[in-house]
Amino acid sequence: MEAGANLWSYLPKKFPVYPDLLAKAGYRTGYTEKGWGPGGGWMPGWKSDPEGYASNPAGPHFTSFDEFLTTQPAGEPFCFWYGPKTPHRPYKKGIGLAAGYRPEQVTVPPYLADTPAVREDLLDYYQQVETLDMALGKALEALRKAGQLENTLIIVTSDNGHPFERAKTNEYDAGSRVPLLVYQPGRIKPSRWPQLINLLDLHATILDAAGLKPDARLPSRSWWPGLTQGKPPKADAVFLEREAHYFADSKDLVIGQNRLSYPVRAIRTTEYLYIQNLRPDRWPGHIPETDEEAQVLENGKTAVPASPAYFRWLAFGKRPAEELYSVQKDPHQLRNLAMLPAYKGLKTRLRKRLMDWRTATADPRIINPADDSFDTYPIFRAN
Repeated sequence: MEAGANLWSYLPKKFPVYPDLLAKAGYRTGYTEKGWGPGGGWMPGWKSDPEGYASNPAGPHFTSFDEFLTTQPAGEPFCFWYGPKTPHRPYKKGIGLAAGYRPEQVTVPPYLADTPAVREDLLDYYQQVETLDMALGKALEALRKAGQLENTLIIVTSDNGHPFERAKTNEYDAGSRVPLLVYQPGRIKPSRWPQLINLLDLHATILDAAGLKPDARLPSRSWWPGLTQGKPPKADAVFLEREAHYFADSKDLVIGQNRLSYPVRAIRTTEYLYIQNLRPDRWPGHIPETDEEAQVLENGKTAVPASPAYFRWLAFGKRPAEELYSVQKDPHQLRNLAMLPAYKGLKTRLRKRLMDWRTATADPRIINPADDSFDTYPIFRAN
């Protein structure tokens, strides 16, 4: 792991990305809205770094996919990154109700408080998802009219789970399990894959579909043979990592420009989720502003289930060094099994498998468990 893994840093040029590799092979590339980011000097208000990309790794910017497609030379292959901000927060309050959604239609996940405000917020989110769906439909129609639908590999996915507490930026399923649709009429056989897969594999898959070789330094494997033959790859586990995402610790714990990170490593199998919180002394999310607030937050772990204090602790309270969940019996990961004697053997096996993977991938915190270098990675944001 290096600076390229840091949200507010830059992507070193020594790491080739698939749009660049495709461009070198003759593909025209481009993107709209969010490309790779935040990244570097191509973004207004952001400083650059001499070791980072001088332009957005997603390719040249276009105002829309229509602009890109209408200027596409006939017979030339292309790769376009459509990075809509929808359904990313913030979105306008009340748009769900205005669209005709009703609060009684909502199924509130058990890690969120079932209140009118939460139900309406979920409705707003659903409306934003519908907006995205309609935009994708227009893109497909544009490809059809251009006679390019059957010639285009279409991949639809997300970079994180939905934007709610105990979801986005967390290793629980609500944060790490994302939608994925891969489509090309006539080439990809319709099927539903129950296997666990990792989005790192998109690198190898896209290049394989184009007849190119992926970067051997990346732990990425191609799904293309399985997609075209209707046979999913074999995988019984995926590995998850987190260091810093947003300001995750108290205001007096600041080094340079950065807040301290909240490092997490995890393994998700078909039956269990095992999590290592490597700095359980730190707050995983909300920043208590006073000692009194911190105490109230911690008291939530003994609060009555479904009470406001309980939900606050569930989302923002400090977490133990190890967590273990049965994803079949406990799909929302609310009952930690890590300290139960009956699961000691299973926890030991999952811990070893995770540690073996961390060692094989040269995790800096394996080489030096006290390594907090992520806390001091430079931020190239100007403000």
